Amino acid sequence: MIITGCAKGFGQYLALRLASHGATIIGHYKDSAKEALVLEKKLKSLNPNSRMIQADLRSARPRDAQGAAR
Repeated sequence: MIITGCAKGFGQYLALRLASHGATIIGHYKDSAKEALVLEKKLKSLNPNSRMIQADLRSARPRDAQGAAR
């Protein structure tokens, strides 16, 4: 499951909730690196395949997104 903007707030809640039910989370953040690292540790404790990815999606092109998913 890909969740954009999930380092804080409702996105963080959603990521943790879904991961607690077995979902693998690919979480995105733009500027909240500290919060994202804390969240990534929590997500990995629920599902070791989960991860956080930093990106500014305002300037992303479709080709950029394909490379980030690999």
